[in-house]
Amino acid sequence: DYGWTADGKYFCVYRLTNSMIQSGVFTVPSTMRELLDGQYRVVGADGVNFGVVTVADGASWGLGRFFRRRGGEPDDLMRVIFDLAERQAEVVLGDEQLVDSANDSPDTE
Repeated sequence: DYGWTADGKYFCVYRLTNSMIQSGVFTVPSTMRELLDGQYRVVGADGVNFGVVTVADGASWGLGRFFRRRGGEPDDLMRVIFDLAERQAEVVLGDEQLVDSANDSPDTE
């Protein structure tokens, strides 16, 4: 799932695969590729810094450190909230509630 939060940030929710966990690479929706191009500081919901994620040509990479420190299993959900103004990506692991809470916003797609 993906869309805009009520406060103007872009979010994506992913179901993790072995490949994503091992490589730290994920795709971004085609409708947002140009808007999201660039680098973002990666932070957890608790504010811990996990380096930088790069978005370019429809792909993103740089979440390896996050997965090494926070874990993640295939079929877990991951939500990334991109703050374009702050150039920050907040990454959270969770369950189906990540999708439900994202869909509660009137600005989701």
